[in-house]
Amino acid sequence: MGKTPEALSLINGMTEILYSVGIPTERMTARAIEKMAMTMLAVADVYPRCSWKNAKGIAAKHRVEQRMQLSFAIFILEKI
Repeated sequence: MGKTPEALSLINGMTEILYSVGIPTERMTARAIEKMAMTMLAVADVYPRCSWKNAKGIAAKHRVEQRMQLSFAIFILEKI
């Protein structure tokens, strides 16, 4: 089962954000970049049928599972 057009739009939007802030992606596969974007969407609590304006920021009391935080940190550190 593939991703919905709505989900793909969010993933592509987050990918653009990651590129624009300078996340090094040159040595990453397309799938790895997609996974990184999906992780960041989860951290920001953005999902299909949710507006970007509802994204959680640093000051929000949004809790993300520790496993998700660690997997994202390890993923980024391996690519730097």
